[in-house]
Amino acid sequence: MNRTQPGARLLREQGSGALPALPPGPALDAGALDRLADAVGADNIVEIMDLIIESVPASRAEIRVCAQGTKPDRLERAAHQLKSDCASMGATGLAARLQDVESRAHAGTAQPAGEIDLVSDQLDWFLEALWRAGAAGQHEKARR
Repeated sequence: MNRTQPGARLLREQGSGALPALPPGPALDAGALDRLADAVGADNIVEIMDLIIESVPASRAEIRVCAQGTKPDRLERAAHQLKSDCASMGATGLAARLQDVESRAHAGTAQPAGEIDLVSDQLDWFLEALWRAGAAGQHEKARR
């Protein structure tokens, strides 16, 4: 049985012509997307991607606001949620960076200068990669 894993398929089809190449950034692990598709079904992975795409902007805004003030508990929660989303979609490098943000917030330690800006930039890339993978999955579903 040859099942389609929309996210992984897109990652393997670089330069398909439909979408330009992604800018350099944290890599999505096609194996993680394959495992998720196996666990939830290839049809459901696109819905999960859509949910994450919808939730990331609010969590990113929360991180930006909380990192500037005295709300380490809220920063920790937002970083934890984003870390989980990134890890489940295979953005392991970004998930590790968010783990560092979460750990520093838990310890009450200030974030290094520029760290939140870097995380925010990488989240833009992550959203773009998810959108593209989800679009490829929707296209694959329509072809069936």
